[in-house]
Amino acid sequence: MRRLTLHTRLISDERGNVAVMFAVILFIILGAAGIAIDVTRSSMKRSEIHEATDAGILAAARYKAGHPNADDEALTAVARKVFDASIKDKSAISIDAFKVTFDDANDTFALDVDGTLDALLMGVFGQGQIEIDTVSEVRLGDPPTLEVALALDVTGSMNQKGKISALKNAAKDLIKSLFEAEGSDVKIGIVPFAQYASIGTDYSTAPWLNYPGAAFKGCVGSRDYPYNTTDDDYSLYKIPGLNGAPCPDALTPLSTDEVALASKIDALNANGWTYIPAGLTPAWQLLSPEPPFSEGMSYAEIA
Repeated sequence: MRRLTLHTRLISDERGNVAVMFAVILFIILGAAGIAIDVTRSSMKRSEIHEATDAGILAAARYKAGHPNADDEALTAVARKVFDASIKDKSAISIDAFKVTFDDANDTFALDVDGTLDALLMGVFGQGQIEIDTVSEVRLGDPPTLEVALALDVTGSMNQKGKISALKNAAKDLIKSLFEAEGSDVKIGIVPFAQYASIGTDYSTAPWLNYPGAAFKGCVGSRDYPYNTTDDDYSLYKIPGLNGAPCPDALTPLSTDEVALASKIDALNANGWTYIPAGLTPAWQLLSPEPPFSEGMSYAEIA
């Protein structure tokens, strides 16, 4: 009779149920948290991959514009190089398929990327990988012109610790890279500046310049506010020419002559003190289609 009583007590004893229920609930909570982490992570990674895919197909389209005979294999190689450079961490990504196709009839490109992302915690539920397939398309059009104005600090402090040499090398490397990538579709201007900038003497009779006299060597100041922030009203509020002010080498308006631009940079000398607006203002003016310079694209073309 006593044995039956013990057996009955064991069956009816509920004191261990809490631990069992806690273990089950904890497993569910951890699983849900793992899924949330992986979903958030995959969403961020998908966004990064979408952006990299867009960058890759745009690079392929640009390459095709300059190399009309490039086939899909060459375009795929160009796109893949840009794609890989755009992904910060590729350790958890496996790319199974990556291909650019060009539809000659419609002048359209498509980049199809198929791959997987390793899951962090969803593997517990048998989902060790997450698909990250994406497609990006672009239509081939006339390549836009790229306009760049380099405002180069050539103040006296640049003579220290090889700074001026580093500046020259970096500027020439940038120019070379831009011309290699863009070809004739890039125009570059150079504005050496210290406390002032120089426009040279070719503009001595320009209607937008307040000509200071025969001693003028090209050095200019800024118009008074707010006219120094606009590119109009030059007939009333002219750019002041300066006599006797220390000035760096004259600026170079937007140009497609890579050799001349590199030579200009090589000839730079460092002297004077720094006033940053002295460089930024004429650099902006080089890009404007309005006076004082006219080499920039019209605002209608930019739009």
